Amino acid sequence: MTAPEEVRDPTVPFDVASSSLTGTTSAAVEPPAPTQPVQLSTGSAWDAAHAAQAGPRPAPAWGPELPVELPERPVMDQPAPAQYPPPQVNPQQFPDQQYWPPPEVPQRNQPRPVSVREIAAATTPGVLIALALGALFVPLSIALLFIAHALASRVLYRRRSVDRAFKITESITAVIAAAQMFGDGYGLDFAAFWSYWQGWAQLGNLVLIPVAALLVGAGLRAGEKPARTL
Repeated sequence: MTAPEEVRDPTVPFDVASSSLTGTTSAAVEPPAPTQPVQLSTGSAWDAAHAAQAGPRPAPAWGPELPVELPERPVMDQPAPAQYPPPQVNPQQFPDQQYWPPPEVPQRNQPRPVSVREIAAATTPGVLIALALGALFVPLSIALLFIAHALASRVLYRRRSVDRAFKITESITAVIAAAQMFGDGYGLDFAAFWSYWQGWAQLGNLVLIPVAALLVGAGLRAGEKPARTL
């Protein structure tokens, strides 16, 4: 009779003997995980050690030929986008413009139209009459020239300019008369000088009429204040 075969517990590791050639000891075989059921066999120890393990197979490792599977995560609740009114084509003016208007640009004084009557009144009738008479009567031309000069102190506009025009006219006519007298060979002759001066004074009276009117009219058009009369 043969002795019955001893049944080996598959959960117990094998006893490993050291090799005489290499001197190394092979690692013990780890028992299967407790979560995986082991199918027991009633056969030999070899069959029991190599029995098929029951349970699910592990998932294969990822390779380049397999698609990437991302873990599923719950979608967070995001706030709804804010609602803004549509843009206006012609927006209303800012409220600041209603209370703070732009500063006014100072305007220059525009020249106003002036009539001949206003110019005659501002020049004073006495000046114009004296000059007109001096231009008509040669013997009185010198006297009327100085009379008109004295009356020019009552001119309302550009008084200094009118006075300067009289002085220049008197000086120029006197110098021309003296030069003409010496040119004709009279020497220091007062009668000859007076005679020559009367002719040039007549021309001076005639020139001063428009000159005085233009000066006074310029002051009127510029809006100047009238000067004080003496």
